[in-house]
Amino acid sequence: MTLMKQLDDWYEEDEFEKMVEAIEQVPREEWDYEIIHYLACALNNLDEYEKAMEILQEGIEEKDRENRWYYKMGYALFYLDRIEEALEAFRKSLEFCPDDEDVLDYIQDCEDILEDEDCDPEEDEDSDDEERVGGFLGFILLSSAEWDKEKLKKDMKDDWNIICEEEEGEAEEKDKLLFSMVEGGILVTALMEMQVPDGEAEWAAERNYMWPDAVEAAKSHKAHLMVTVMGDGDIIEKGILFVKLASCCCKQKHTLGIYVNRTLIQPDLYMGFAEMMKGDELPIFNWVWFGLYNGEHGMCGYTEGLKVFGKEEIEVLDTDLEPRELQEFLMDVTVYIISEDVVLQDGETIGFSEEQKLPITCSEGVAVDGMSLKIDVNRQNY
Repeated sequence: MTLMKQLDDWYEEDEFEKMVEAIEQVPREEWDYEIIHYLACALNNLDEYEKAMEILQEGIEEKDRENRWYYKMGYALFYLDRIEEALEAFRKSLEFCPDDEDVLDYIQDCEDILEDEDCDPEEDEDSDDEERVGGFLGFILLSSAEWDKEKLKKDMKDDWNIICEEEEGEAEEKDKLLFSMVEGGILVTALMEMQVPDGEAEWAAERNYMWPDAVEAAKSHKAHLMVTVMGDGDIIEKGILFVKLASCCCKQKHTLGIYVNRTLIQPDLYMGFAEMMKGDELPIFNWVWFGLYNGEHGMCGYTEGLKVFGKEEIEVLDTDLEPRELQEFLMDVTVYIISEDVVLQDGETIGFSEEQKLPITCSEGVAVDGMSLKIDVNRQNY
């Protein structure tokens, strides 16, 4: 039996100590890339993360680093609680293999951890914003595990004059994936032949108070398209590019709904909001969900989506405003925050006239995860 075959067998049997012992018996000068990857994998599974990182960094030069290298580095960094570095490594890994679901899961975990960081007005604003800015990500729920990639490319050209050129790749991978570098970022759409895991779609459907059939649509989906935009460009331009891609994905034949901002939204509604960009307006309603619900002492509202822009979510609790008034207020605040790149702070006030001074406090979110900024709105001030 060859060493590689033996290492494979031990890996399948979770015999990681035996893998390390066998590799360490091979003279160091005879280690090739495959042996180094096997060793790093075994060390990671034995919780020896720093040693795994050392082996990877010393054994493989930067020019030879690809998907596996960045994934194993990200894995080690993640479990060493070096989340920002792990996120960077996983994003590098995704560039080599855009439909790797394990990498996508770790990216989401990293972003969730960073988004849950407590807001602290004593911290440096630029550093704090950088930690919380995440990627634009959406899921198009499908009634059948089918899509028409050529239609998507045509819709992007017809609707937004964006030409999605693809690099050469394996036929099977290309059938399930659109990976295109365009001005402003890298467009990624991948067909996932399964439901969104853990009942997330159904949970997100319950949050949409404007769509009575949302839960039924979520339960009936058989597959989904994962949609994202990667790159380090301007966050506004990147967000606009994401909305253009996602709105065209909504035109797919089997589309049931689009899961963005922790909410399931009607495809027609999402596409309608996207049309606002043709009038040079920001697609605020595509970027941010404005949730409303009845609290114990009045109408409550919240935003979901500001964290992608490095801002805290906004909540208004127990107000006597009418639902439409509250939604318009949240929208005005959101437009102001995003378009002017404003960072609101605990203890400040906000207003849209010289007399209006609405107090802001930062505390644990009620309808959103992590911390949120609460704006005290009442009729006297409003």
